[in-house]
Amino acid sequence: MSGAKIYTSVLEVLYEEKSAITGVSPSLIPDDGGVELTLTGNFSLSTAYTVYLGDGADLSRPCFPGVIGGGVSATPTTSTTMKCWAPPMPPGTGYDITAIPLVGPTVVGSGLIDVERRTHTSTSYGLRSAAARPRYVGAYSIEDED
Repeated sequence: MSGAKIYTSVLEVLYEEKSAITGVSPSLIPDDGGVELTLTGNFSLSTAYTVYLGDGADLSRPCFPGVIGGGVSATPTTSTTMKCWAPPMPPGTGYDITAIPLVGPTVVGSGLIDVERRTHTSTSYGLRSAAARPRYVGAYSIEDED
């Protein structure tokens, strides 16, 4: 039987399909984390995943499931989507996403996340820049005025 595959376990049949994380939304996140990420790819609905953001094999920054008492395990919402919350990360580009299931192959998405330093550019901060600078408490003279 040329080209026939022989399976040695049921798990090989269940997880034969190549797993990969193909996308993430949003792909640009702030460095202080706390952003809900929607991962797209190929996930098993029968297991929970521990999702990490980092460079390759760096497993020091786990994502969180957004559920109180959920630890660091995220469960796919469908066979193609999973949600988790980003941890704080140093600014950088091309971070990998690694999802390690309780059962089955590790799922990896390479270079899908960029992290930027959060800046406060909302209208409330823009309005504050138009106001006078706050004065320090204590004695001061008229020469200290702007």
